Amino acid sequence: MRENPPAFPSETNTRFYHGMSLRDYFAGQVAPQVVADIASGALSPEEDGRSVAQVVAENAYILADAMLEHREKSS
Repeated sequence: MRENPPAFPSETNTRFYHGMSLRDYFAGQVAPQVVADIASGALSPEEDGRSVAQVVAENAYILADAMLEHREKSS
């Protein structure tokens, strides 16, 4: 399984707060580009009944997973 550390860990009142996962952070960062790719026609939602939002989310997490994988290989 790919490493998925917290994106913004911090200590508050001696309790460790994990925050959002790095995977979620990466997906959130690339989602606007996925939307732009759909708007420009570089990526088109498939004709299988999925909404644009579903296509954006799926592609954002595919890219996030690839980023985590590359991160592990480079470490």
